[in-house]
Amino acid sequence: MKKKWMIIALCLLLLAGCGNKDTVTKADNQKDAAALVNEFYEGLAESDIVMMKTSMNGEETSVYTRDGDKIHVDDIASDMNFYMFKENGKNYTMFEGGEPTQEDFMYDMYANMIEMSLSMFVTGYYQAEDGDSALKYSAVRTDKKDGSSELVTSVSGESGEGTGEITTTGIKKDGKVRSIEVHMKSGDNDTQFNYEFDYDVTVEIPEHTIIDMSQFYRHVESPYANVEEVLETLDSEEELNHMVSGDQLIVITEKDGHQYQMVAKLSQEDYEEYEALDFFADDYAEKAFEIIRRQSFTDCIDFTEAVLSKEALDAYVGKTAGELADEGFENNGWFFGDSNGMSFEKDGMEYEADVELPEGFDIDADFDYEDLRDAKIIAMRFSSPSYSILPME
Repeated sequence: MKKKWMIIALCLLLLAGCGNKDTVTKADNQKDAAALVNEFYEGLAESDIVMMKTSMNGEETSVYTRDGDKIHVDDIASDMNFYMFKENGKNYTMFEGGEPTQEDFMYDMYANMIEMSLSMFVTGYYQAEDGDSALKYSAVRTDKKDGSSELVTSVSGESGEGTGEITTTGIKKDGKVRSIEVHMKSGDNDTQFNYEFDYDVTVEIPEHTIIDMSQFYRHVESPYANVEEVLETLDSEEELNHMVSGDQLIVITEKDGHQYQMVAKLSQEDYEEYEALDFFADDYAEKAFEIIRRQSFTDCIDFTEAVLSKEALDAYVGKTAGELADEGFENNGWFFGDSNGMSFEKDGMEYEADVELPEGFDIDADFDYEDLRDAKIIAMRFSSPSYSILPME
Protein backbone atom coordinates (compact mmCIF):
# COMPACT_ATOMS: atom_id res chain seq x y z
CA MET A 1 0.00 0.00 0.00
CA LYS A 2 2.82 2.38 0.93
CA LYS A 3 4.47 1.77 -2.45
CA LYS A 4 1.16 2.48 -4.23
CA TRP A 5 0.77 5.84 -2.49
CA MET A 6 4.36 6.78 -3.40
CA ILE A 7 3.59 6.07 -7.08
CA ILE A 8 0.41 8.20 -6.90
CA ALA A 9 2.31 11.05 -5.22
CA LEU A 10 5.03 10.90 -7.88
CA CYS A 11 2.41 11.06 -10.65
CA LEU A 12 0.76 14.09 -9.02
CA LEU A 13 4.15 15.79 -8.71
CA LEU A 14 4.89 15.17 -12.39
CA LEU A 15 1.47 16.51 -13.41
CA ALA A 16 2.01 19.65 -11.33
CA GLY A 17 5.39 20.12 -12.96
CA CYS A 18 3.86 19.85 -16.42
CA GLY A 19 1.49 22.69 -15.56
CA ASN A 20 4.45 24.95 -14.72
CA LYS A 21 6.29 24.50 -17.99
CA ASP A 22 6.64 27.24 -20.60
CA THR A 23 4.10 27.13 -23.45
CA VAL A 24 5.58 27.60 -26.91
CA THR A 25 3.54 28.52 -30.00
CA LYS A 26 5.19 28.62 -33.42
CA ALA A 27 4.28 29.92 -36.87
CA ASP A 28 6.19 29.55 -40.12
CA ASN A 29 4.02 31.50 -42.56
CA GLN A 30 2.73 35.05 -42.93
CA LYS A 31 -0.87 34.37 -41.92
CA ASP A 32 -0.13 32.47 -38.71
CA ALA A 33 2.73 34.81 -37.76
CA ALA A 34 0.44 37.81 -38.28
CA ALA A 35 -2.10 36.31 -35.88
CA LEU A 36 0.57 35.95 -33.16
CA VAL A 37 1.92 39.47 -33.80
CA ASN A 38 -1.48 41.18 -33.76
CA GLU A 39 -2.57 39.41 -30.56
CA PHE A 40 0.71 40.09 -28.77
CA TYR A 41 0.80 43.84 -29.50
CA GLU A 42 -2.94 44.46 -29.30
CA GLY A 43 -3.76 47.56 -27.27
CA LEU A 44 -0.24 49.03 -27.15
CA ALA A 45 -0.84 51.71 -29.79
CA GLU A 46 -4.09 52.79 -28.09
CA SER A 47 -2.63 53.08 -24.57
CA ASP A 48 -3.73 56.42 -23.12
CA ILE A 49 -0.94 56.57 -20.56
CA VAL A 50 2.42 55.34 -21.82
CA MET A 51 6.07 56.31 -22.15
CA MET A 52 8.27 54.98 -24.95
CA LYS A 53 12.05 55.30 -24.75
CA THR A 54 13.79 54.74 -28.06
CA SER A 55 17.45 53.95 -28.66
CA MET A 56 19.48 53.14 -31.76
CA ASN A 57 22.58 50.99 -31.54
CA GLY A 58 22.64 51.52 -27.80
CA GLU A 59 22.31 55.33 -27.90
CA GLU A 60 19.09 56.86 -26.58
CA THR A 61 17.40 58.96 -29.26
CA SER A 62 14.04 60.03 -27.81
CA VAL A 63 11.59 59.79 -24.94
CA TYR A 64 7.93 59.98 -25.89
CA THR A 65 5.27 60.30 -23.18
CA ARG A 66 1.51 60.35 -23.70
CA ASP A 67 -0.93 61.12 -20.88
CA GLY A 68 -4.38 61.20 -22.43
CA ASP A 69 -4.38 64.13 -24.86
CA LYS A 70 -1.16 65.57 -23.37
CA ILE A 71 2.11 64.62 -25.06
CA HIS A 72 5.74 65.34 -24.19
CA VAL A 73 8.54 64.63 -26.68
CA ASP A 74 12.21 64.81 -25.73
CA ASP A 75 13.84 64.35 -29.14
CA ILE A 76 17.39 63.83 -27.93
CA ALA A 77 18.82 63.13 -31.39
CA SER A 78 17.50 66.45 -32.76
CA ASP A 79 17.91 68.39 -29.51
CA MET A 80 14.22 69.34 -29.45
CA ASN A 81 11.98 69.30 -26.40
CA PHE A 82 8.30 70.09 -26.84
CA TYR A 83 4.76 69.55 -25.57
CA MET A 84 1.48 68.96 -27.37
CA PHE A 85 -1.99 69.30 -25.90
CA LYS A 86 -5.62 70.15 -26.56
CA GLU A 87 -7.32 73.23 -25.19
CA ASN A 88 -10.80 74.54 -26.04
CA GLY A 89 -11.10 71.88 -28.71
CA LYS A 90 -7.93 72.96 -30.53
CA ASN A 91 -4.52 71.27 -30.88
CA TYR A 92 -1.36 73.06 -29.74
CA THR A 93 2.39 72.51 -29.90
CA MET A 94 4.71 74.30 -27.49
CA PHE A 95 8.48 74.09 -27.61
CA GLU A 96 10.41 74.41 -24.37
CA GLY A 97 10.65 78.06 -23.43
CA GLY A 98 8.18 79.11 -26.13
CA GLU A 99 4.47 79.74 -26.38
CA PRO A 100 1.80 77.44 -27.85
CA THR A 101 1.12 77.38 -31.57
CA GLN A 102 -2.15 76.00 -32.84
CA GLU A 103 -1.75 73.25 -35.41
CA ASP A 104 -3.23 69.87 -36.31
CA PHE A 105 -0.81 67.95 -38.53
CA MET A 106 2.02 67.71 -36.02
CA TYR A 107 -0.31 66.87 -33.13
CA ASP A 108 -2.02 64.08 -35.08
CA MET A 109 1.33 62.66 -36.16
CA TYR A 110 2.72 62.47 -32.64
CA ALA A 111 -0.56 61.26 -31.16
CA ASN A 112 -0.06 58.20 -33.39
CA MET A 113 3.68 57.87 -32.76
CA ILE A 114 3.54 54.42 -31.15
CA GLU A 115 1.26 53.10 -33.88
CA MET A 116 3.67 54.40 -36.54
CA SER A 117 6.68 52.85 -34.78
CA LEU A 118 4.91 49.50 -34.52
CA SER A 119 3.85 49.62 -38.16
CA MET A 120 7.33 50.56 -39.34
CA PHE A 121 9.27 47.91 -37.43
CA VAL A 122 6.83 45.19 -36.36
CA THR A 123 3.24 44.88 -37.54
CA GLY A 124 3.58 46.45 -40.99
CA TYR A 125 5.25 43.39 -42.47
CA TYR A 126 2.18 41.29 -41.73
CA GLN A 127 -0.62 43.59 -42.87
CA ALA A 128 -1.04 42.38 -46.45
CA GLU A 129 -3.76 39.81 -46.91
CA ASP A 130 -1.41 37.80 -49.09
CA GLY A 131 2.16 37.85 -47.82
CA ASP A 132 5.04 38.55 -50.18
CA SER A 133 5.97 35.11 -51.53
CA ALA A 134 9.62 36.21 -51.75
CA LEU A 135 9.77 36.70 -47.98
CA LYS A 136 10.09 34.13 -45.24
CA TYR A 137 8.08 34.62 -42.07
CA SER A 138 8.43 33.01 -38.67
CA ALA A 139 7.17 33.69 -35.16
CA VAL A 140 7.73 31.96 -31.83
CA ARG A 141 5.72 32.94 -28.78
CA THR A 142 6.79 31.68 -25.38
CA ASP A 143 4.39 32.07 -22.47
CA LYS A 144 6.55 31.54 -19.40
CA LYS A 145 5.56 30.02 -16.08
CA ASP A 146 6.25 33.35 -14.31
CA GLY A 147 3.39 34.93 -16.29
CA SER A 148 5.56 36.85 -18.77
CA SER A 149 5.56 36.30 -22.54
CA GLU A 150 8.12 36.66 -25.30
CA LEU A 151 7.45 36.92 -29.02
CA VAL A 152 10.32 36.53 -31.48
CA THR A 153 9.48 37.21 -35.12
CA SER A 154 11.60 37.14 -38.24
CA VAL A 155 11.05 38.40 -41.78
CA SER A 156 13.79 37.69 -44.30
CA GLY A 157 14.36 37.84 -48.03
CA GLU A 158 16.91 38.35 -50.76
CA SER A 159 17.86 41.72 -52.21
CA GLY A 160 20.59 43.16 -54.38
CA GLU A 161 22.74 43.50 -51.27
CA GLY A 162 22.23 39.89 -50.22
CA THR A 163 20.01 38.49 -47.51
CA GLY A 164 18.03 40.97 -45.47
CA GLU A 165 16.42 40.06 -42.17
CA ILE A 166 14.44 41.83 -39.49
CA THR A 167 14.25 40.05 -36.16
CA THR A 168 11.99 41.46 -33.48
CA THR A 169 11.79 40.39 -29.84
CA GLY A 170 8.89 41.64 -27.71
CA ILE A 171 8.61 41.14 -23.96
CA LYS A 172 5.26 41.28 -22.17
CA LYS A 173 4.64 41.33 -18.41
CA ASP A 174 1.37 41.71 -16.51
CA GLY A 175 -0.43 41.78 -19.83
CA LYS A 176 1.48 44.83 -21.12
CA VAL A 177 4.30 45.12 -23.64
CA ARG A 178 7.43 46.19 -21.76
CA SER A 179 10.10 46.19 -24.44
CA ILE A 180 10.73 45.62 -28.13
CA GLU A 181 14.11 44.92 -29.68
CA VAL A 182 14.40 45.26 -33.46
CA HIS A 183 17.48 43.87 -35.19
CA MET A 184 17.82 44.81 -38.88
CA LYS A 185 20.49 43.22 -41.07
CA SER A 186 21.00 43.82 -44.78
CA GLY A 187 24.35 43.11 -46.38
CA ASP A 188 26.99 44.83 -44.28
CA ASN A 189 24.41 47.02 -42.53
CA ASP A 190 23.51 45.95 -38.99
CA THR A 191 21.22 48.21 -36.93
CA GLN A 192 19.43 47.66 -33.64
CA PHE A 193 16.51 49.66 -32.26
CA ASN A 194 15.25 49.26 -28.71
CA TYR A 195 11.94 50.43 -27.29
CA GLU A 196 11.14 50.42 -23.59
CA PHE A 197 7.64 51.09 -22.26
CA ASP A 198 6.34 52.37 -18.93
CA TYR A 199 2.68 52.87 -18.03
CA ASP A 200 3.02 54.76 -14.72
CA VAL A 201 3.70 58.23 -16.12
CA THR A 202 2.19 61.72 -16.27
CA VAL A 203 2.70 64.79 -18.44
CA GLU A 204 2.60 68.24 -16.86
CA ILE A 205 2.17 71.05 -19.39
CA PRO A 206 4.24 74.14 -18.43
CA GLU A 207 2.46 77.41 -17.75
CA HIS A 208 1.60 79.18 -20.97
CA THR A 209 -0.47 81.87 -22.61
CA ILE A 210 -2.56 81.02 -25.65
CA ILE A 211 -3.06 83.70 -28.25
CA ASP A 212 -6.03 82.97 -30.49
CA MET A 213 -4.60 84.00 -33.85
CA SER A 214 -8.00 83.65 -35.52
CA GLN A 215 -8.87 87.06 -34.06
CA PHE A 216 -6.52 88.47 -36.70
CA TYR A 217 -8.16 86.62 -39.63
CA ARG A 218 -10.82 88.41 -41.70
CA HIS A 219 -12.89 86.79 -44.42
CA VAL A 220 -12.84 89.14 -47.39
CA GLU A 221 -13.57 89.14 -51.08
CA SER A 222 -10.68 87.52 -52.90
CA PRO A 223 -8.45 89.92 -54.88
CA TYR A 224 -8.06 87.13 -57.44
CA ALA A 225 -10.85 85.06 -58.96
CA ASN A 226 -8.72 82.03 -59.79
CA VAL A 227 -5.23 80.55 -59.88
CA GLU A 228 -4.58 81.83 -63.41
CA GLU A 229 -4.92 85.43 -62.19
CA VAL A 230 -2.36 84.79 -59.45
CA LEU A 231 0.05 83.20 -61.92
CA GLU A 232 -0.11 86.35 -64.07
CA THR A 233 1.55 88.25 -61.21
CA LEU A 234 4.43 85.75 -60.88
CA ASP A 235 7.52 85.16 -62.96
CA SER A 236 7.04 81.38 -63.01
CA GLU A 237 4.73 78.60 -61.82
CA GLU A 238 7.36 77.57 -59.26
CA GLU A 239 6.73 80.82 -57.37
CA LEU A 240 3.12 79.86 -56.57
CA ASN A 241 2.94 79.28 -52.80
CA HIS A 242 0.34 76.56 -52.53
CA MET A 243 -0.61 73.22 -51.03
CA VAL A 244 -3.35 70.65 -51.54
CA SER A 245 -5.05 69.36 -48.40
CA GLY A 246 -7.75 66.79 -49.04
CA ASP A 247 -10.05 68.31 -51.64
CA GLN A 248 -8.88 71.87 -50.94
CA LEU A 249 -6.29 73.92 -52.79
CA ILE A 250 -4.73 76.60 -50.58
CA VAL A 251 -2.84 79.51 -52.14
CA ILE A 252 -0.89 82.12 -50.19
CA THR A 253 -0.10 85.44 -51.83
CA GLU A 254 0.36 89.16 -51.18
CA LYS A 255 -1.21 92.16 -52.87
CA ASP A 256 -0.96 95.86 -52.05
CA GLY A 257 0.61 95.16 -48.67
CA HIS A 258 -2.03 92.61 -47.63
CA GLN A 259 -1.43 88.91 -47.01
CA TYR A 260 -4.08 86.52 -48.30
CA GLN A 261 -5.00 82.86 -47.98
CA MET A 262 -7.27 81.83 -50.84
CA VAL A 263 -9.04 78.48 -50.95
CA ALA A 264 -10.46 76.57 -53.90
CA LYS A 265 -12.52 73.44 -53.42
CA LEU A 266 -11.66 70.77 -55.98
CA SER A 267 -14.59 69.18 -57.76
CA GLN A 268 -15.07 65.46 -57.23
CA GLU A 269 -13.68 64.83 -60.71
CA ASP A 270 -10.59 67.00 -60.14
CA TYR A 271 -10.01 65.49 -56.69
CA GLU A 272 -10.14 61.92 -58.01
CA GLU A 273 -7.86 62.84 -60.91
CA TYR A 274 -5.36 64.48 -58.53
CA GLU A 275 -5.38 61.53 -56.11
CA ALA A 276 -4.82 59.08 -58.97
CA LEU A 277 -1.56 60.74 -60.08
CA ASP A 278 1.65 58.76 -59.65
CA PHE A 279 3.85 60.88 -57.39
CA PHE A 280 6.99 59.15 -58.68
CA ALA A 281 6.19 59.62 -62.36
CA ASP A 282 8.41 61.99 -64.35
CA ASP A 283 5.41 64.07 -65.41
CA TYR A 284 3.76 64.20 -61.94
CA ALA A 285 4.44 67.92 -61.36
CA GLU A 286 3.22 68.83 -64.83
CA LYS A 287 -0.04 66.89 -64.51
CA ALA A 288 -0.66 68.09 -60.95
CA PHE A 289 -0.26 71.71 -62.04
CA GLU A 290 -2.71 71.23 -64.89
CA ILE A 291 -5.34 70.50 -62.25
CA ILE A 292 -4.20 73.24 -59.88
CA ARG A 293 -4.14 76.07 -62.40
CA ARG A 294 -7.77 75.59 -63.46
CA GLN A 295 -9.19 76.14 -59.97
CA SER A 296 -11.31 79.12 -58.90
CA PHE A 297 -11.34 80.49 -55.36
CA THR A 298 -14.36 80.09 -53.11
CA ASP A 299 -13.01 81.66 -49.90
CA CYS A 300 -10.40 84.22 -48.91
CA ILE A 301 -8.86 85.30 -45.59
CA ASP A 302 -6.86 88.47 -45.07
CA PHE A 303 -4.35 87.54 -42.33
CA THR A 304 -2.20 90.68 -42.56
CA GLU A 305 -2.79 91.55 -38.89
CA ALA A 306 -1.38 88.16 -37.82
CA VAL A 307 1.99 89.04 -39.35
CA LEU A 308 4.55 91.19 -37.54
CA SER A 309 4.74 94.62 -39.18
CA LYS A 310 7.85 95.84 -40.99
CA GLU A 311 8.47 98.23 -38.12
CA ALA A 312 8.31 95.38 -35.60
CA LEU A 313 10.66 93.24 -37.71
CA ASP A 314 13.11 96.12 -38.19
CA ALA A 315 13.29 96.44 -34.41
CA TYR A 316 15.00 93.02 -34.28
CA VAL A 317 17.93 94.21 -36.40
CA GLY A 318 21.04 94.16 -34.21
CA LYS A 319 19.69 91.51 -31.86
CA THR A 320 20.99 87.96 -31.79
CA ALA A 321 19.29 84.70 -32.71
CA GLY A 322 19.43 83.78 -29.04
CA GLU A 323 17.56 86.94 -28.08
CA LEU A 324 14.87 86.11 -30.64
CA ALA A 325 14.55 82.67 -29.07
CA ASP A 326 14.11 84.29 -25.66
CA GLU A 327 11.25 86.34 -27.14
CA GLY A 328 9.38 83.28 -28.37
CA PHE A 329 10.79 82.72 -31.86
CA GLU A 330 11.44 79.10 -32.75
CA ASN A 331 14.37 78.39 -35.06
CA ASN A 332 13.38 76.39 -38.15
CA GLY A 333 16.80 76.13 -39.77
CA TRP A 334 19.55 78.07 -41.50
CA PHE A 335 21.04 78.59 -44.94
CA PHE A 336 24.52 79.60 -46.04
CA GLY A 337 25.79 80.84 -49.40
CA ASP A 338 26.15 84.24 -51.02
CA SER A 339 24.23 85.43 -47.97
CA ASN A 340 23.80 83.73 -44.60
CA GLY A 341 20.41 83.41 -43.03
CA MET A 342 18.19 81.73 -40.49
CA SER A 343 14.47 81.00 -40.45
CA PHE A 344 12.19 81.46 -37.47
CA GLU A 345 8.57 80.84 -36.56
CA LYS A 346 6.32 82.68 -34.14
CA ASP A 347 2.54 82.39 -33.66
CA GLY A 348 2.26 80.21 -36.76
CA MET A 349 4.07 82.67 -39.04
CA GLU A 350 7.52 82.04 -40.54
CA TYR A 351 10.18 84.70 -40.97
CA GLU A 352 13.58 84.79 -42.67
CA ALA A 353 16.53 86.75 -41.31
CA ASP A 354 19.84 87.70 -42.90
CA VAL A 355 22.49 87.20 -40.24
CA GLU A 356 26.10 87.97 -39.45
CA LEU A 357 27.64 84.73 -38.27
CA PRO A 358 29.43 84.59 -34.89
CA GLU A 359 33.15 85.30 -35.01
CA GLY A 360 35.12 82.15 -35.78
CA PHE A 361 32.04 80.19 -36.86
CA ASP A 362 32.91 77.47 -39.41
CA ILE A 363 30.03 76.53 -41.73
CA ASP A 364 31.87 73.34 -42.74
CA ALA A 365 32.21 72.07 -39.17
CA ASP A 366 29.64 70.08 -37.20
CA PHE A 367 27.33 72.49 -35.37
CA ASP A 368 23.84 72.89 -34.01
CA TYR A 369 21.50 75.76 -33.17
CA GLU A 370 23.30 76.61 -29.92
CA ASP A 371 26.39 77.52 -31.98
CA LEU A 372 24.30 80.10 -33.84
CA ARG A 373 22.71 81.84 -30.87
CA ASP A 374 25.18 84.73 -31.18
CA ALA A 375 24.43 85.27 -34.88
CA LYS A 376 23.42 88.92 -35.32
CA ILE A 377 20.27 89.88 -37.23
CA ILE A 378 21.01 92.14 -40.22
CA ALA A 379 17.53 92.16 -41.79
CA MET A 380 14.26 90.33 -41.15
CA ARG A 381 11.18 89.75 -43.30
CA PHE A 382 7.96 87.74 -43.38
CA SER A 383 8.14 84.49 -45.34
CA SER A 384 4.89 82.50 -45.14
CA PRO A 385 2.39 80.99 -42.76
CA SER A 386 3.56 77.67 -41.32
CA TYR A 387 2.02 74.71 -43.10
CA SER A 388 1.04 73.43 -39.67
CA ILE A 389 -1.67 76.13 -39.30
CA LEU A 390 -3.11 75.82 -42.81
CA PRO A 391 -5.86 76.19 -43.66
CA MET A 392 -6.56 79.22 -41.50
CA GLU A 393 -10.24 79.43 -40.64
